[in-house]
Amino acid sequence: LAATLPPSNAAPLSGTSLWRSDTTGNEYRVTIQGDRLVANWVNLPPAAARRGSYIRTACMRKGSKWVGTSAIFIACSLGEGRQEHVANTCHLRMKIEFDTVTKNLITGRGQGLTKFDCRTCKVLAAGWGNFKWVRVR
Repeated sequence: LAATLPPSNAAPLSGTSLWRSDTTGNEYRVTIQGDRLVANWVNLPPAAARRGSYIRTACMRKGSKWVGTSAIFIACSLGEGRQEHVANTCHLRMKIEFDTVTKNLITGRGQGLTKFDCRTCKVLAAGWGNFKWVRVR
């Protein structure tokens, strides 16, 4: 994705608002203050919330992008159907970049797991994927 910024005559996006990922359906409370962008996952499934799961993203403005990391704590499941069970809970740090941050649209890319050892919480391989968030309110 090409890096884009609001036109110089547009008011910069600031404050707190709610956004939904078109990719995952996750909703994030995004706060922008100056050169800092923070996003926190807010619509966790009840079982994930009981386990204390989270995705907390913090970025700083770097030129035309917002660059940072997502701190993630999430359950890792193994098996399928009736055999599926939570094998572990894992803390991860993944890189993320926001290319477009406007009043109604956020786009960017983030690292995603392509190969992961659930039992040891080790990232064996990661790749980058694009995402799009739309403003909820």
